[in-house]
Amino acid sequence: MMLLSVFAARSSLKALPTLARGGSLIASRGMASAAGAPVEDRTGGKLSETYSKALFEAGTKGKAFEAVVNDVSTIQKYRQESVAFREFLDNPTISRSFKAKILSGTVAPKLELSSVMKEFLTVTADNGRANELGPILATFLKNYTTSGASAKGMVTAAEPLTPWQKASLEKQLVQRFFPDGSKSSLDLEFKLDTTLLGGYTAEIDERFIDMSLRNEALQVDDIVKTS
Repeated sequence: MMLLSVFAARSSLKALPTLARGGSLIASRGMASAAGAPVEDRTGGKLSETYSKALFEAGTKGKAFEAVVNDVSTIQKYRQESVAFREFLDNPTISRSFKAKILSGTVAPKLELSSVMKEFLTVTADNGRANELGPILATFLKNYTTSGASAKGMVTAAEPLTPWQKASLEKQLVQRFFPDGSKSSLDLEFKLDTTLLGGYTAEIDERFIDMSLRNEALQVDDIVKTS
């Protein structure tokens, strides 16, 4: 089984096209350049959502979101153009470790991928999910790029807000939650809660901030009790 795996891996690698700088492809000698019909990657699903969110968080944490977006587009273009690369990712007889080695040591440098993407490809392959790379990256593009440039959120305010106040608050929240520019607008739902006493709370992309006077009062009360 080990010999079969190594043979299959070598066969797939020999068929891979030569990678030129910048991600453009030059078909290797003896290999047809036609990629066939365009690949339609499904989006969504628990696994794809989990991995695409992890990639988004890694990119934003590393302040490399734009680079990651470019990487995703480059990889997807490569997958579309190279039947051999898709077969390499999908081949169950090639070990996880060997796929990780090729993705991080050969594909990533040749496509000039970021360190964040290189690490992501390594982890994905080591987890045995290289065959799901297409749906994962398609889900990422759908959820976190221009096609999904608006994030949904909930704002609870102590008093009704005017349209101008809502627009101003939206800009502040975009800058606070997405300083890397990964989102340019917010689809906010506004609620009223007079018990906040003043200010507001906001929940966006599973993150929460409390800028209410009630929260300030509670903090002051805690300080007084512990002093």
